[in-house]
Amino acid sequence: RSTSLDALICMQARDTPARALRLAEAAAAAGALLEAGTYSVILGACCYMKLVETSIEWLGRMISAGHVPTTSTSTAVLKLCAASREDVRNGLWVEKLAEIGSVPDVNFFNSMVKLHADEGNVTGSEWWLRKLRAARHSPNEKSYTNMIRSHAENGDMSEAVRWLEKMTEVSLTPDVVAYTSVIASCATKSSPSGARDILVRMRENVIEPNTISYNALINSCAKAGLSAEAVEWFDTM
Repeated sequence: RSTSLDALICMQARDTPARALRLAEAAAAAGALLEAGTYSVILGACCYMKLVETSIEWLGRMISAGHVPTTSTSTAVLKLCAASREDVRNGLWVEKLAEIGSVPDVNFFNSMVKLHADEGNVTGSEWWLRKLRAARHSPNEKSYTNMIRSHAENGDMSEAVRWLEKMTEVSLTPDVVAYTSVIASCATKSSPSGARDILVRMRENVIEPNTISYNALINSCAKAGLSAEAVEWFDTM
């Protein structure tokens, strides 16, 4: 094991990540045994340069060398690869890492819930929320907000409202994004009363509505023929 080689790779990674990666590749080709910390540095360089395939390759090498990636390392790599690698999207890498005691942090799971929410894939969002719990993380504000957004993007007003209620039931405070997602969902379903109720509750909870919140409610009122109420809400902005 070449401690000096490890030190050189780590030193280069601070200033020239690409050079550090070339050194690491040369070391691997020569059969050098690298320390766990060096693998972490190499993977950090891969993530910095957004090298998806290279990062997954080095994560596999790290595991094959008998090292357990830290939580921060596994999280960084999987977040980088989530959008384009099916074996990350379907949870295979999470399972593989769990087998050796390396579990990504709650932020990774939230990012996967959000990824599917952005795609309007409610089933995917719910699946990753279950994975979050299975990894012994507790859902936080982002978890619930992403579930609200997922249902809102899918046009399911009742489920968006239900997740908002569930969020408050566990003593988590919805933010402007969570409330606005529900308001927009109500507006899409031509439910000005629902949108109005959520915006009023939002203000009662001292969450200041933003332009998107008001516009969604105003549009909902206008579509329902409630022009006077639409003007009234416009004047309160």
